Amino acid sequence: MNYMIPRPRRWAAWLAAVFLLGCAEHAPTDPSADLALRQAKGSGGGGGGPSVKTTSPRSAPRGTTLNVRVLGSGYVQGSRAVWALNGDTTFANTKVRTNSTTFVSSTELSASITIETDAAVDLYDVVVITPTGKKGIGIELFEVIVEIVDLGAGAGSTAVAVNNNGQIVGRGGPGSGAFLWDNGTLRDLGATPGRTSSAASDINDAGQVVGSTSGPGVPARAFLWTAAAGMQLLPGTLGGTQSEAQGINENGDVIGSSTLPGDTIQHAVMWRNGVIIDLQATNFPTGKSYAWDLNDAGEVVGTYYGGGGRSFRWTATGGMELIAPSNDVGGNEALGINNIGELVGWKQPAAGQQNTAYLWNAGVFQNLGTLGGKSSVSMALNEHGTVVGRAETAVRRQGLFLQAAFIWTSAGGMKSLGVPSGSDHGQAWDINELYWVVGETWGANGGGSRATLWKVQ
Repeated sequence: MNYMIPRPRRWAAWLAAVFLLGCAEHAPTDPSADLALRQAKGSGGGGGGPSVKTTSPRSAPRGTTLNVRVLGSGYVQGSRAVWALNGDTTFANTKVRTNSTTFVSSTELSASITIETDAAVDLYDVVVITPTGKKGIGIELFEVIVEIVDLGAGAGSTAVAVNNNGQIVGRGGPGSGAFLWDNGTLRDLGATPGRTSSAASDINDAGQVVGSTSGPGVPARAFLWTAAAGMQLLPGTLGGTQSEAQGINENGDVIGSSTLPGDTIQHAVMWRNGVIIDLQATNFPTGKSYAWDLNDAGEVVGTYYGGGGRSFRWTATGGMELIAPSNDVGGNEALGINNIGELVGWKQPAAGQQNTAYLWNAGVFQNLGTLGGKSSVSMALNEHGTVVGRAETAVRRQGLFLQAAFIWTSAGGMKSLGVPSGSDHGQAWDINELYWVVGETWGANGGGSRATLWKVQ
């Protein structure tokens, strides 16, 4: 098996669709609502009043002060630019302060703004007010985003897991292997003897890292890395030559998959106390399966393939059980689980329909929606039930729908996490209890993905 990317079959399950940031419109609620509706998206307001067509930049993270160019028409000396959320311009509510507005020309203002650290991550209206009180409102022209950190792993890199100490693992750029990012320092984890490449898949709070290592003509094998012992192969397979590790819990249990004799069929497995356990054999003697995640109680989730992909949950007492209804003819996958026993993944209820992110709890599936597009995938969740993943939007660039990394809560629904300057797409892989989200971002014109951290709180 050749060099492997993190969580390879998760990647393949949804990589065919490509997506960007959604733009759901808010109806203004201030007294100028009638004018706002006429000037939505920068259209002229009539009556000689100002209009707002665009801003530059169009987004900025919380906790920053910056100058924003406000472009439109009808501006005069003394015009002011303010930021509004759902029609409200009150700083106590928006947490976006206009420090000063400089008149540049009748078509441009320069506004110095400060975005507080607790400002809502959302799309804001930009309002220009002349000295005579005339208003122009550009609807949702500026996005407040979370702090975004490029991990410095280079083009072609991705970050796939983060623990509660802020340590992050993933795969580096072309020709690079598994990495560990810790407080700004990037460490190459190398490969096992006789192999030349590796990819990390998960890390627990003790700093133990798991993943896969391989090389030209050398079968991929699951590894466990520790700071004390370095990278070691996990013992055993199910009779084949290949294995891969996808997750590790706080007890040191590791899950993934291994091939049977002949290397054509893989079963979900767990390594516990140095012994490999076949999670599929008892309840499903035929077909194949892959384990994607586990919690500290040792519950495992993944995908079973026996005439179509189906979400499963495995427990030590009940073995492997399918949790998704059989009428999901388009298939489904369970990709993440927390210690409460909530699951996330995607479902395709009917052939030809798009993947939709779900949250499963006690036998009930909740559709998490999208960001304006047709499809979404939920990848992971923390103990608070906050879900991350990616979602399609209605925006198309270079002939493709772009995608956004999302965060979902029961109170706020699905929100885009935004992308750094120069990027268009985003994908979130994991979230910890500090609300740090990791994944990758990349541009519509290529250039390779870059391992990315979003600090939501």
